[in-house]
Amino acid sequence: MMANSGSGQVSLTALTGGITGGSAIWDIIADKLIFSAAGAVGSAANPISTYINEIVSGTSTGGIYIIERDGITVTSLTGGANIWLSAHGAAFLKDITALNDIIIITTVGDITFSGTVTSTNAGADITASSGSIYAFGAGPHLVTAADTYLSVPLGTIAVSSDPLNVSVNNGRFLVLNIGGKVGLVSGYLVSAVVTADKVLFLPSSFPSPLYPPGNVYLNGIRIWPSSSAYLNSQTNGSLLSDRYSIPTDFARFLISTFDTRLVFFYHPLTESTMGAFDALFVGADAYEFINGSLNLVGHEGLMPFFEDIEKKKKKDSQAPQA
Repeated sequence: MMANSGSGQVSLTALTGGITGGSAIWDIIADKLIFSAAGAVGSAANPISTYINEIVSGTSTGGIYIIERDGITVTSLTGGANIWLSAHGAAFLKDITALNDIIIITTVGDITFSGTVTSTNAGADITASSGSIYAFGAGPHLVTAADTYLSVPLGTIAVSSDPLNVSVNNGRFLVLNIGGKVGLVSGYLVSAVVTADKVLFLPSSFPSPLYPPGNVYLNGIRIWPSSSAYLNSQTNGSLLSDRYSIPTDFARFLISTFDTRLVFFYHPLTESTMGAFDALFVGADAYEFINGSLNLVGHEGLMPFFEDIEKKKKKDSQAPQA
């Protein structure tokens, strides 16, 4: 397929099937594109290649796969399966709805939300490879039903715009990769659904190098850097069933570097119940590591436990030798 209207508009309608790409370098060249298909538009192996400014309206009962030569504005796009969009310039996103996964990638330029991007049954992967993510208006800007990934390895999230309003439903995770900062800030997000314990930072590093390099805020509260930001990680979920030794198994946490003086003791149940430690035994070697190294903020109830060990150790050292 090859459609070229120069600086005009291309309108495509497939009443009984999908729209497939051809052998031309660019399948569609136009200023604006409107399409409707009773099947898939492009495929993962052969996306529709475009050289356009705007998708005014696009609908498909199947998946939609588009690769754009430059930047693009998406005003309205609805897919009955996955939506995959790659642009080699800035992307301006208004109203996008997919039944399944949404994947949007810009190799250069920013990604700007001004409407609502919705995945009804799945998640989203939004990547600005060398830019930032911005949002305008109150939102919601991104609504998903499964784990959702926002990646700006060289940029920030909504630092110089309205906060990004994200709803990741069904108790799933919002995963952030933020490599830049403006001043002291790397990201501003708001959500009526997402809580701090459902935000993961991948990759993450603390305290030196600090990654993300700046503060990240959710609903006006700083969630990075803080204990909850790097302890409420996906790995910590397994602490409900596993006991980790000290210090070798700390490598299984998502923090790539850490200073043991800043490690927080994690309680797998609640901050007020000490029941999980009833059968906890600490040998002398382990105590030498723990004493003066672990920060027990939020778990002061453990202090008598360690004080008893220290008293016993002192008493044993003072006992007369046979």
